[in-house]
Amino acid sequence: MTKWIILAAIIAALIGCQIWLDRESGPERVELPPPVAKPAARKATLQPGRVVTLVTTKGKIEFVMFEKDCPQTTQRIADLIACGAYNGVKMPRVQPELVQTATSKAETRGINVELVDRLYHVTGAVGMARAQAYDSNTSQFYILKKPIRRLDGEYTVFGHVIRGMDVVSKITPRDSIKTATIRAPTPADLDLLKRADMGKPMPTPNPRSLIAQPPA
Repeated sequence: MTKWIILAAIIAALIGCQIWLDRESGPERVELPPPVAKPAARKATLQPGRVVTLVTTKGKIEFVMFEKDCPQTTQRIADLIACGAYNGVKMPRVQPELVQTATSKAETRGINVELVDRLYHVTGAVGMARAQAYDSNTSQFYILKKPIRRLDGEYTVFGHVIRGMDVVSKITPRDSIKTATIRAPTPADLDLLKRADMGKPMPTPNPRSLIAQPPA
């Protein structure tokens, strides 16, 4: 009888250990939402909106925003400027092709990219930086010193520099934005934008050029 009691106790202990191990084997599986799909590009109006003035430690930069073409992005920028969230923000990413701000002082949720078919990544373009996901635009933006056309159709271009490209070229990782303000455009602003090189569509490759040619 004692044997059977001991055996029953061992079996109960083993079952208890197995239940404990099942509970401690790892975190509960959580179903993640599917990634946001890339949105389709919209037709551009290129209608100029308000002008952003960045007073940096190297000088003044001004760019026109395309508020009708990129309403969500430009509203985000305008809201952050209104609360002073860019004042004192550094520009730590400096490369031969671009300069980029750090994250603003205000917490922001990610928003989706806004792709517009005639807003290209040319010299003077102002775009929103993001992580891998298409809905991860927050507050960091960049200004191009050179064209990077491979970014077309992947990142939001929401503005174009009309004054201060010489200042952009002087920015170093030690520089920062002293103040950021926003105002209505003047006729002189609109004239400068009209004369800016906004780029042209990239030529479609000839299908025959993609076929490997036999060696001579």
